[in-house]
Amino acid sequence: MRVAKPKRCPFCGSSHSFTECMDIGMWQRVCNDCFTHGPSVYDDGRDLDDDKADAYAIRAWNKQSRGASRPIRNGYPRATQSQPAIL
Repeated sequence: MRVAKPKRCPFCGSSHSFTECMDIGMWQRVCNDCFTHGPSVYDDGRDLDDDKADAYAIRAWNKQSRGASRPIRNGYPRATQSQPAIL
């Protein structure tokens, strides 16, 4: 599986992020600077090892980064009509 390079955080612009195992069979990409969590990736019986889980989490993070265009105001993302603010 080809592993993509993670994109910058859509909220703070940091290029520092890591994949964290949040629960058994669930991973998320997390920004190391503003601690924004990306979409969850679930095992769903695929027996993902750490490398595959990281690749899927990066893919979900990059997909999120492409669609995130919420403006930041006073250090917090501001809600838009289509997306609520995540605090």
